[in-house]
Amino acid sequence: MRGVSIFTTSISFLLALTIALAEDQRSSLARGSSISTQDDTTTILVSPNGHFSCGFYKVATNAFTFSIWFSRSSEKTVAWTANRDAPVNGKGSKLTFRKDGSLALVDYNGTVVWSTNTTATGASRAELDDSGNLVVMDPAGHRLWKSFDSPTDTLLPLQPMTRDTKLVSASARGLPYSGLYTFFFDSNNILSIIYNGPKTSSIYWPNPYERSWENGRTTYNSSQYGILNQEGMFLASDKLLHIGREKEASSSQLLASKPSHICKVTEKDAYPSSQMFEGSNSKFKFGYFLSSALTLLVVEVILVTVGCWATYKWGRRPEIRDEGCTIISSQFRRFSYKELEKATGFFQEELGSGGSGAVYKGILDDNRKVAVKKLNDVIHGEQEFRSELSIIGRVYHMNLVRIWGFCAEKTHKLLVSEFVENGSLDRVLSNHQSVFPVLPWSQRYNIALGVAKGLAYLHHECLEWIVHCDVKPENILLDKDFEPKIADFGLVKLLNRGPSTNILSRVHGTRGYIAPEWALNLPITGKADVYSYGVVLLELVKGNRVSRWVVDGEEEVELAVKRTVDILKEKLASGDQSWLLDFVDCRLNGEFNYSQAALVLNTAVSCLDEDRRKRPSMNSVVEILLSLME
Repeated sequence: MRGVSIFTTSISFLLALTIALAEDQRSSLARGSSISTQDDTTTILVSPNGHFSCGFYKVATNAFTFSIWFSRSSEKTVAWTANRDAPVNGKGSKLTFRKDGSLALVDYNGTVVWSTNTTATGASRAELDDSGNLVVMDPAGHRLWKSFDSPTDTLLPLQPMTRDTKLVSASARGLPYSGLYTFFFDSNNILSIIYNGPKTSSIYWPNPYERSWENGRTTYNSSQYGILNQEGMFLASDKLLHIGREKEASSSQLLASKPSHICKVTEKDAYPSSQMFEGSNSKFKFGYFLSSALTLLVVEVILVTVGCWATYKWGRRPEIRDEGCTIISSQFRRFSYKELEKATGFFQEELGSGGSGAVYKGILDDNRKVAVKKLNDVIHGEQEFRSELSIIGRVYHMNLVRIWGFCAEKTHKLLVSEFVENGSLDRVLSNHQSVFPVLPWSQRYNIALGVAKGLAYLHHECLEWIVHCDVKPENILLDKDFEPKIADFGLVKLLNRGPSTNILSRVHGTRGYIAPEWALNLPITGKADVYSYGVVLLELVKGNRVSRWVVDGEEEVELAVKRTVDILKEKLASGDQSWLLDFVDCRLNGEFNYSQAALVLNTAVSCLDEDRRKRPSMNSVVEILLSLME
């Protein structure tokens, strides 16, 4: 009887243990349930096949993320994270399936760090399926939310890549934060990698100097879809790349077949590091694959290699087609002359013209409106074209006109940029017949700040120092929301940082906006742009062009600017602000912020100092204007 009792007790213990394990390894979470970081197990959900686990993942001593990882990976390799950039406290934080139907991650202090936003949808349960997809479903089984729709840095088998999804690299191994690279479908339906660094934001790949078909890509398919199939093959609508198993590789390897080793064969849980800009490390896990032996196979996108960085640092010429080593602005491509003839209707609708050529409105095959700048003077235009082309590949900022591409065929040199809806600032300032609405003060202040940010980016944040050399209202475009974008880099000269500064071969710019150092044959720095910006500030406040300040039509425009500055110095020193009503654009009828107006005018006076050493930097101007931003 004692043996039977022991046997019965053992069976009961094993049954209880099995039930406990089953409870710990459930695959779904019911509505109204919550799990804390302080529970005995850090695993919340386990997929029915046991391949994936979902729960609190420890990233630091007292910091956790809500993640999905490979259950049988020796290092618990993470495939998805809800709160990568905002880990929660290890004490008191919870994942709660709220009664309103949303799955929410709540920090110890009650702050909702992340949520599925599925309120009022009838959601009844959250479930981790066999593919590693965490889903929120209603009682009928309809999927209301999926983790597959918001990937982090990993694409799992059968997980689609669409126009609404993107992969963002991790900062470095062991750190949960987002990195500097994003993999996404651009507006040309091409999968691209963009670099979002602290000093620049630009397209890293594919090679912008080749047409899409030269890169083995196609833009003719209007769909935006890619998927990593169960055989480890990645297929995309733009014919991007194929990731397949190397014939002679071991069962723990995958091969990415693209140039520049953007994807690299790796083994199991290996995490090869890459030399990044500014010396940081980053990895971009492109896809995962489980073999029949359940061996974890990892494909990582190596975004920048040591050799690539060295190539860039040592000044390799941009003509060398080393894909992945070229920093180029977003979605930059090469157009044929016939394409642009068709897009512009043989250059019918002229938007404006300048010293280097005329600009025409065009519509591309994908119905995108563009502005096409046609450089007329072959010799002169080619020089400016090369200057522009060398810089647009290195700059991208919300306050700079976005360049889509270029054309270089024989004598034809053209640039293709975004079409900016509301045209140039000069049309608004010169409007006194109610053709355009009067810009309210808030928009004028925002324009002043936006232009300052754009110039600050050119002067201080680019990999090379860029001086615009022709800052004026004609080169400040306004989008549909009247956000400013600086245009026309045809007169730009790149200057190397350092004690020695080159003198430009000839005077650039427009009368009234040209800094005194041009006439004195002094080295040109970013302070020349600061001077021009100061004139633009005065025009924004007064509501008219500098050419209208001339007395009796006989005064030189430069003297008119100096006279205005002298008057402002005296007025600003008085401490009385009543004079602002007469100085600020009368069309505003006194509806403006007096403190902001005084600040803008004081800034303009500083920018227009004849001694360039006393002018503020554009970074300083941004800080000044932000101090009174409403």
